[in-house]
Amino acid sequence: MALTALLVVPTSASAGSGASWSTPEPFYAPSGRQMYAYAPSVIADGAQTYVYTCHNRVNGQIDDHVFFTRIGGEDHDVVRPGSGWDSQHICDPTVVAANVSYGGTAYRYVMFFLGTDLPNSRNQIGVAFANALGGPWVKYPEPIVRTPFSDPQAWGAGQPSATTINPNTGEIMLFYTEGGDGRTQAYFRHLTLGNMSNPVVGQKVPITNDGLADRGLHNFDVAYDPPNDRFVAIREAGPRPVGHPDFISERVEVVALRGGDMWAGKGTWTSIGTIGQDQTGYPRNHNAGLVRTVYGTLPSSNSVTAVYTVGLVGPHPASLYTYELWKATTPI
Repeated sequence: MALTALLVVPTSASAGSGASWSTPEPFYAPSGRQMYAYAPSVIADGAQTYVYTCHNRVNGQIDDHVFFTRIGGEDHDVVRPGSGWDSQHICDPTVVAANVSYGGTAYRYVMFFLGTDLPNSRNQIGVAFANALGGPWVKYPEPIVRTPFSDPQAWGAGQPSATTINPNTGEIMLFYTEGGDGRTQAYFRHLTLGNMSNPVVGQKVPITNDGLADRGLHNFDVAYDPPNDRFVAIREAGPRPVGHPDFISERVEVVALRGGDMWAGKGTWTSIGTIGQDQTGYPRNHNAGLVRTVYGTLPSSNSVTAVYTVGLVGPHPASLYTYELWKATTPI
């Protein structure tokens, strides 16, 4: 049976919700009939735009790798599952610039990613280093943030996002999600990775959910806006959809929080706008990222560009093979 016969075809898009979104448009689609890409980390660097995605490498095979794409140019996998703690799959890349010394080599870029040795649990956060955005990337052998749960069936720690605090010393602010023991909570940690023979991983600080309806801060990406001293995030918003697939969202939301409140683990998020089927025409809108600079900041304090994964409804894995990236911009 043809794939399209299994799925609901999207309707036409309409006006935005809570923001003056530009007309949504395709951003990146993997080549091949049974390929997928989601969970983007997008970097705008001068005239070039780069995106890292969670992507399968073999047509028709569900096997997550990290892909690197220069929009309008190269497109290939750069980080693959290993043989230990990340042997099952890796996903959710985020890349920032910071000076790091590892194994006697100086590196310019840092990538965080989710890895696991089980199909749907025991997620942990790894780190890799490179001197070019397209790699080659060298993985650190152990997780930089381990799952805090003893139960191997707990989801664990993952969905990382990062911003650079001080590139010269390798100081980075790492945001991520923990899931287990019947709860889901977002945290950040202050990392100092300049010397990877002695990395400093700060204590986790919970991120407030105040002002966030439905599912709280979940599956999110963060950018810092220096002129306004605020953090802007994009998250999957609730409620959970009815029908298959029910593990991804119908809409994403862009929100903002004052910088001092983030550091203090308090404050109230304010909504900038949502993107859902009314805007995109797709019944699933999920696993989103923000266009950022290489330091994890907004390229402009006047606008934000959301890059989000769209998908159709239908049975798994047919719906998975409809995942591709679209984008829209709104003033802020």
